[in-house]
Amino acid sequence: MHAADMEDMGEAYAGDICALFGVDCASGDTFVADKNLQLSMESIYVPEPVISMSIRTKENRDTDNFSKAVNRFSREDPTFRVEYDNDSKEMIASGMGELHLEIYAQRMQREYNCPVILGKPKVAFRESLMAPCEFDYLHKKQHGGSGQYGRVIGYMEPLPPEQNTQVLFQDDTVGTNVPKTFVPAIEKGFRTMCEKGCLTGHRIAGVRFRLVDGDHHIVDSQELSFILAAQGAVRQVYEYGSWHILEPIMNVEVTAPIEFHGSIIASISKKMWAYSQHGHGGRMVHPLCRSPTKQHVWICNRAQVYDSRQRGIQHGVYALLSSTGRCTAGTGRKIRTRKCYRY
Repeated sequence: MHAADMEDMGEAYAGDICALFGVDCASGDTFVADKNLQLSMESIYVPEPVISMSIRTKENRDTDNFSKAVNRFSREDPTFRVEYDNDSKEMIASGMGELHLEIYAQRMQREYNCPVILGKPKVAFRESLMAPCEFDYLHKKQHGGSGQYGRVIGYMEPLPPEQNTQVLFQDDTVGTNVPKTFVPAIEKGFRTMCEKGCLTGHRIAGVRFRLVDGDHHIVDSQELSFILAAQGAVRQVYEYGSWHILEPIMNVEVTAPIEFHGSIIASISKKMWAYSQHGHGGRMVHPLCRSPTKQHVWICNRAQVYDSRQRGIQHGVYALLSSTGRCTAGTGRKIRTRKCYRY
């Protein structure tokens, strides 16, 4: 290739730069003349994305063009990634900076006639119980013929902090008040409720559902009865238990020139993040800290101002929401705290 002039080549040697047309490949692939040769060049270094934004089409009819654009751009540029987030139900685009993502948004509109909207991604909050709370819920329905009957007795309790991302079910029943054939239905009803909490609509996490006793009817009890009974028990715990919101905490590492070390530490302290340690490597420093996910975009942009070369961000743990008594980042409801009956 010489500007707009093209010259046909039969073969290329080390150091030559050539262009291929109509080849289905991705960045970093190796081409050989003999298909029997098992050769591959060392893969190129692909840095991890430092910023993520939600992305969606302006019009639903552009979904096909959006998929084509994402598939092409992600194959051409390994640092550009688009994934579906099951928690927020959003498409998340990740890249090396806001400008990087904005350029691809413009290309989607220009090359695929697919206007898109970039925005801040939703934070995957969790709802959790603060203290054990009893439940005794009876689901009973009669409408001619066989009805529905199921009763569950037990309590829900919080898990230790190191397990606050899990949801556990435990069967402690003795006897035949609740036949063992209905226990899976009770667990199903409980886990279904955990998909969407009653406070903010986020998932429930860090709780254990202990089934202690219950009751059934020889005619009216079936799986659906106990599924609905378990769901009613969770709503009962929401009514009388004490709940709070958990937010994800990220481990953040910033690599920056040593002359900006003081400024970065001051900024971290100003945001009241948990500063843990830092290392030195020649003319670079590596401050480590822990910050809420809803603020991690801030450190990326701030670090760019300081001419940072790398930002490492990884999910750490879930912790109590830092904003006292209020759900932030769009959740928009006050946390309700009610009386809890301890088991």
